[in-house]
Formats: sequence, C-alpha cells, structure tokens
Amino acid sequence: MLKRFAVLLVSAFWAISALAQQPQLDMSPPAQLERGVYKLLAFMGQRPQSAEIADYLDNNVANFFNFDEMARLAGGAYYYQITPLQRGEMAEEIKRWFLTELTLKLTSYRGQGVKFMRPRYNREGDEAIVSMYILQPGNYYPPRIDFRLQKFRQGWAVSDVAASGQSAVMHYRKSLSNELTYRQYQAYR
Repeated sequence: MLKRFAVLLVSAFWAISALAQQPQLDMSPPAQLERGVYKLLAFMGQRPQSAEIADYLDNNVANFFNFDEMARLAGGAYYYQITPLQRGEMAEEIKRWFLTELTLKLTSYRGQGVKFMRPRYNREGDEAIVSMYILQPGNYYPPRIDFRLQKFRQGWAVSDVAASGQSAVMHYRKSLSNELTYRQYQAYR
C-alpha cells in the first residue's frame, strides 16, 4: 500500500504542476493538466536535486492544489466541529505532508512516460476525472492515476488523486482518524 501511495504522490505532483502553468483560454482543464505533466517530465529530466524539487513544488504547484478541499474531505464530520483556524491548520498540515512526500518520491524519477485517457465530466460540468497511465518498460499493466479536478470560485484545481484505487484524501482521513483516536486514548490515561 505504501508503494501505491508513493506512486499516487508522484502523480499528484504531475497534476498540480499542470495546473500551475498559465492557463490558455482555449484549453480545457484536462488539456492543461496534460500540458503541465509534460512540462514536469521535462523538468524532472534535468535531474534536479531534492531542494530544487521542493522549491519547484512550493512556488509552482502548491497554489493550484486545493488543500482546503482536501482537508474538508479528509476531516469528514470532524471538519465541521472545529474552528476556522483549526481548519486552516489542518489544510496546512495536509499540504506539508503532501509536498514533503512528493519531494522524497520525485527524487527517484527515472524517465517514465505517460498516456492520458479521455476525461470524464459530471453532468454539471464542474468536475472531471482525468486518468493517466504511467508507462514503464516491461510492465504490461501500467499503474493508473486518476486526477479529480473540480471547478471552484478561483478556477479549476486538483482536489484528489488516486493511484490504483488508493485516494490521497482517504489516506489522510485514515491518518487523521488514527491521530484523533490516539489523542482520545492519551486523554483517558
């Protein structure tokens, strides 16, 4: 599961990088995602160091990922019981986890190719799932990455990424649940 989550994180970085590019009026969000992934592949082909990757993520990618929405989805009912300040802290914590893990995983990038499938939109047209396969030599069943794009007031953003059915939001939800359980246990001791 940890290996799948690592693939998920790398893929999420590709998605975020795509939306970090200046949008063109004639490009759909999935087309922007695809364009950004190829730009990221070119950047990673330069073999950047960990610090360069972290800097790139923070300056070019983080703003195009909706960490507030991820926090809301990961928090579930708990999210509505906490203050706005605590919600912001939760979103920042998810952002920190996410970007740190991406930096670590991207240092092992070795030139894999990708293939995009047709995007699937919901009826309202404000959400799209874009599937991407990571092509690896000798692998007949390439890993599939699903990017959930949603239209928010500020524009389109990535709100979740799933690799082989493993959602980043669900991973954070489980982590949050474990942490809350641990805190409650400590309070009763």
